[in-house]
Amino acid sequence: MAEPAPSAASSSSSLPSAASALGATTADTVHAPGHLGNLSATQASALAALWLRVLDRVSQPPETPIPPSSSKDFAVATTTDSGKKDKKKSNPSSKTATPTASTSNAPICTAGDLRAELWLAAQDHHVDAFLLRFLRARKFDVAAAEAMLVDALRWRVLNNAQGVLEHGDALVEANQFASGKCFWYQTDMQGRPIIYINVKAHERGANSLEQLERHTVYMMETTRLLLTPGNAETVTIVFNMTGFSMANADLDMVNHSAPVSS
Repeated sequence: MAEPAPSAASSSSSLPSAASALGATTADTVHAPGHLGNLSATQASALAALWLRVLDRVSQPPETPIPPSSSKDFAVATTTDSGKKDKKKSNPSSKTATPTASTSNAPICTAGDLRAELWLAAQDHHVDAFLLRFLRARKFDVAAAEAMLVDALRWRVLNNAQGVLEHGDALVEANQFASGKCFWYQTDMQGRPIIYINVKAHERGANSLEQLERHTVYMMETTRLLLTPGNAETVTIVFNMTGFSMANADLDMVNHSAPVSS
């Protein structure tokens, strides 16, 4: 399948409106500044510069390892000897890091993986719109946006985000859906898909961290399919705290799943 050709000349492009399907008003369909179809000359240049950096990354030999950046936005959890997932932290008292057995055996993301994941992560959206999300998140700082993008793609590869989407709910334990703790329902006034989370329906320890992550990835990835660049590029998440108690408090789950919703 041919890969879509990237285009940096987004300032003159426009996308068809899906406002009627999303229930958005006419005013909501206007492209906001910094979005595809409404880029300043500086923003368009930043997008072109990011493309050059990304293409340079994915054009490396396929087997080239892609290391993480210094950013902690998408820290990859590894498995310790006790079987629990933990985020590796460097020893502040050591000036030189010495690889341990667990870190040396950690999964590796290669340039080939990164290239494939770039097109998969963009789904059916315009790839310029996908990259612009990272530029906006980093206030159009190209280097920072590249680091964030690469770390996000690495996280997706190492956590098999695409595999969860491809297999659907088959990889997620049924009790997570039956509990009613998380579901989609309509859109907000700006056409953004809404995810409702009933916190009281979450039982700490009822599912493994791996299963909780799969459920979170499944919800976020399927919701992304409802996004329409130019109209709705973000998701609204509503937390219903009614009936919340300490039995529902799960800090491990929150910390472990934080990168999924980033």
